[in-house]
This record gives sequence, structure tokens and C-alpha cells, in this order.
Amino acid sequence: MNSFEKAVYAILDACISSDAGLVIFLLGGFVLCGIFFILFLLPWFRDIPYRFYVAAGVALPVIVLIYAQVFGLLVRGRKVGIMLVLSPVILAFLPSTISLVSAIRQNSMRRRLFAIVALIATLFIQAWATLVLWLATNYGFMGASC
Repeated sequence: MNSFEKAVYAILDACISSDAGLVIFLLGGFVLCGIFFILFLLPWFRDIPYRFYVAAGVALPVIVLIYAQVFGLLVRGRKVGIMLVLSPVILAFLPSTISLVSAIRQNSMRRRLFAIVALIATLFIQAWATLVLWLATNYGFMGASC
């Protein structure tokens, strides 16, 4: 276990004191990704630049989780082949980041602050889901090696 993992597990031990908190940590990012995917397809979010690409990007962590579960990639270690198969989750950040930069640079958007806040929240939940996926590839993740 490296120092980053030790820091993450120390924070989790301090913040999560119940099984419900653990479930919220493990599945919260993926549930929010699904919710944001649906929200970005609604007309309320039409002011967001490249919103269909952002919707596809926010759905990508859920898709990676599903095929990682189907093919049994989680809790098998951080081997190069497994990490390459899980690497498309990193591509999820590209449309969100490009859209955020575009929203910040545009001056004539009607609801500019709304779009910026939504895109920052999107990047946060994508990072949350990616962190859980990365931690789930560890042999010692939540006692999986026992």
C-alpha cells in the first residue's frame, strides 16, 4: 500500500463509521453519475456546451463499473492488463473539462454560472467514481484479500 492509499484509508476510517456510510461512499459517485447523465439529456441543461458529450462522459464510469463486474476485473490487483481495461474511465474527464473551459470562456451564455457549477459538480462525481474504481483494484480493498 502506498502513501496515497494510506491517506485515503485514514480519511475513510475517520469519516465512515457505519455500513450505510460505506455503501454511500462506494456507490454514491456511480449513482450521481447516472443521475447527471439523465439530467444532461433534459432541456434544462441545453446551455451547457457539448452537453451530449458531457452526458456520455458522465455515463462512462458506470459503464466501466458494469463491465468490470461482469468480467471480474475488480479486486484482482493492479496488473497492467487490468488497469488498461479500466482506463477508459479516465476518458470521462475530457468532455467535462473541455465543456467547463468553453463555459468559462464564453461571455454570452444566458445561465453561465449554472453551467459552470453543474460542470464542476460533474468533475467532482467523476473523480469520486474513479477513486472508488481505483481503490477496488487493490488486493486489500475492504478486506477482499482475506
